[in-house]
Amino acid sequence: MKSTFNFYGQTTFIDKPKNTIIKEFQNMYTSTNNDEQNKINKEILKLIEIVLDSKDISKDDKNASVDALHRMANDVKEEKVNKVSAKGILESIKEIVTKASDIATPAIGIIKTILAFFA
Repeated sequence: MKSTFNFYGQTTFIDKPKNTIIKEFQNMYTSTNNDEQNKINKEILKLIEIVLDSKDISKDDKNASVDALHRMANDVKEEKVNKVSAKGILESIKEIVTKASDIATPAIGIIKTILAFFA
């Protein structure tokens, strides 16, 4: 039996190797000429790395978090950031990482850094 899968738009798979996810993110979002965009997206990348490293976060929560951070990074790159939705995404991720004792402190610090860009 043959299975065919059609994917439309951005897709992130947590089952991909971490290095692949990071390299794809870097290629898509941190190669702009805008220093502030790069700074924000580099912080988002740090948050992605730390979420992927967590042993306390479920695969579903990792997938949802990484997908949301990719959308936010794309909005930053395209200069279409809605500050309210960006803050909402970060608050949702903060709820997830707060429950992860292995990454809570550094992840919350990164979230605060990203939020400062939208203040």
